[in-house]
Amino acid sequence: LVGQASVTLNRLRAEEAFRESDLRFKMAFMTSPDALVIVECATGKYIEVNDGFCQMSGYSREEAIGKTSNELNIWYDIKQREQLVNKVLKEEKISNYEVVLRSRDGHQLTCLASVSIIHLKGKPHLMYIVRDISELKATQIDLIRAKEAAEEASVLKTAFLNNISHEVRTPMNAILGFTDLLQKEEFSPEIRERYFSIVKCNANLLVSIFDDVLEVSRLDTGRIPLHKVQFSLNDLMEEIQISLQDAVTAKGLHLWFRVDSAG
Repeated sequence: LVGQASVTLNRLRAEEAFRESDLRFKMAFMTSPDALVIVECATGKYIEVNDGFCQMSGYSREEAIGKTSNELNIWYDIKQREQLVNKVLKEEKISNYEVVLRSRDGHQLTCLASVSIIHLKGKPHLMYIVRDISELKATQIDLIRAKEAAEEASVLKTAFLNNISHEVRTPMNAILGFTDLLQKEEFSPEIRERYFSIVKCNANLLVSIFDDVLEVSRLDTGRIPLHKVQFSLNDLMEEIQISLQDAVTAKGLHLWFRVDSAG
């Protein structure tokens, strides 16, 4: 009798420990912030879902249990579900597998799914632990776009500086070239005056370029002032031709312009 009582007591203790363990599992399952789902392998039906799944999917527990993911239209791409199931059946457990799901209202969700095979009452089931990372994914995409924008801005900045360097070099070469010519005494006063005019014109052009560089900082405000200045187009074209003539000739090219007298 004593031996039977001891066996009975041990059995009762084991049953009590099992009930406590089962209760702790259920509490952890139901209160997890992640979406937890248990699916019967043979039928694909949900046999249990937690509150996290209901909040993420928009379906109530009563609406989900007994239904399949196809019936609830959970998967954004059904082929992804097939790939995931095949992978877990082969490996028995996978972690942090990125999937795209659909909520009840059609909203797209990017999630990380961890899936393992468990046995309940001797039958294989899939237990899903799914975490919604849609906001994290959106932040990641924003960071990538910001990085690409910064890289593009760097490329544009380099191109801008190269262009400015070219723009500055052209009038600077003209100033240096005609300054050297003015040191010679064989030119008539009229030619010297003309050369002085070209030097002054190119010096003003340099100032204008520097002003343009400064005004780049005002592009964001949209408040770039317009300056109305009267000028002779013929004189300007002639000065441009004279300023660039040496550089053009050195490259074996010809630079010319024509004035339409009718205009």
